[in-house]
Amino acid sequence: MSEDCNFEISFSDITILESGGKFELVKDIMEKDSIANNKWMLQSYATVQYAEGFADFELHFFYDKNIYIADYQPSIKDVFYNLDLSYLLVWAQENGWNIPKITTDLVKLNEKYWKYFWSVNLIDSDYLDNVYGDKNKVNIDFEKQQ
Repeated sequence: MSEDCNFEISFSDITILESGGKFELVKDIMEKDSIANNKWMLQSYATVQYAEGFADFELHFFYDKNIYIADYQPSIKDVFYNLDLSYLLVWAQENGWNIPKITTDLVKLNEKYWKYFWSVNLIDSDYLDNVYGDKNKVNIDFEKQQ
């Protein structure tokens, strides 16, 4: 892991575990085992642990390097001191995956919360892209986050 980050991440999916989470190794395993085509998806529960806390995720890993966050139990609900998504992003980038995306259903549960993480490039969201356009021009009202 990155020298600046002191965290551990564990997964429930055997393919992710076997490959160490490296996209190219996951892809090789999945394409070797695939019968019909090379469009695959793996579902895994993940726990990110670090000194200040731990967070649980349900992640969907796709053949095109996309990771979708389908469920998330944060270490803390405060946007500004929450390192969960930062560590997930570091892990994803170090292992050849794209910036994690958030499912539309999860965004709609707490749009203001996710809008902040999207605006600072910790996650991607097709839904938020469509609603707000260019994330570099979005105004975030920090007083009303929760």
